[in-house]
Amino acid sequence: MSNQELESLRNISRRSMFLSLLGFIIILGSLGFSALTIFDLSEKYAKLRKSSETLTVDIARKQARIDQLNSTLTELERTNSPEGIKVFSNEVLVPNAFDEENRQLYDISIWLQVPLTLKGQIREVDYYFENSTMRLKHRKSNIYENGYSVSYRGWGVLNDVLVTLTLKTGESYRIHYDQWQRKQSSLEIIPKQ
Repeated sequence: MSNQELESLRNISRRSMFLSLLGFIIILGSLGFSALTIFDLSEKYAKLRKSSETLTVDIARKQARIDQLNSTLTELERTNSPEGIKVFSNEVLVPNAFDEENRQLYDISIWLQVPLTLKGQIREVDYYFENSTMRLKHRKSNIYENGYSVSYRGWGVLNDVLVTLTLKTGESYRIHYDQWQRKQSSLEIIPKQ
């Protein structure tokens, strides 16, 4: 082999080595870039996973709040139905006031707590006091603002006051109220007449 051929072979070898080195550098750069991209993607994945877990916890909290609100709504619907009507009474002693049989007299009030859904729907409330000493056995009210309150002066309270609530639709509800025990015993629905 001649010097010229040998020199030509060296040049080709150098070029091959240079191209191999350049290829190696390109491959190494590609691998480095891929590693950085994978690292960046894994950081983004970790952040997204953490966000997803936070959202899952937040969704669970919101679902619990929705369940609580639904329960409250169910309770409000129950108390805003006719079953939510409550009867109350109060007695106030009238000083130095006695009836003809020398019994102490009281100013006695009876009223309703009515659900808001029934506001404006009630035509009247009739209170029936079944007692021989009551001169006026029926007392009526149609004033929502005072709880459909009626009052009377008497010597005591009754075991059974019949409260009839009549709606503007004609539908009625009857409640038996024990003033002595301060409790209502039943709620009856009276068909339209």
